[in-house]
Amino acid sequence: DWAIGGASCPCGRGFPTLAAIEGRSGEMIETPEGRAITPAMLTNQLAFECEVVGFLSEYQAEQTGPDAVTLRVVPAPGFRTWMVEALREGLGRLVGPGVAVSVEIVDRIPWEPSGKRPIIKTRKPSAGSPAPSADRTGNSSGRPVAPG
Repeated sequence: DWAIGGASCPCGRGFPTLAAIEGRSGEMIETPEGRAITPAMLTNQLAFECEVVGFLSEYQAEQTGPDAVTLRVVPAPGFRTWMVEALREGLGRLVGPGVAVSVEIVDRIPWEPSGKRPIIKTRKPSAGSPAPSADRTGNSSGRPVAPG
């Protein structure tokens, strides 16, 4: 798990405390600059910076390579086409320069075999295979993809 350390316990014991739990270490985007983007950071960016989270039924970011992230969104009523660019730009500001960002409109985001649907996924290339290309535009819904 990924957490933020808290202040010393007022009881005087020397054990560490937690101020917040940010998510699991496997559910983070690692930027080329070494920053870790947690699910909470992504949700805050979509809600407060992009101001479109109320128009999304579901969303999931996937780090498809060391310098590439795809945000998949299931639109809710009221979603407008201009919001695709707002999402791409907002996620780009969050992950920083040097990361290609694309947005895919999809009909649904599937559950994992574990029964979970993480907000952030990281695709790890298998040994001996190249990392996925940053210009990947695969889209299972057949709808247009906003290039990043």
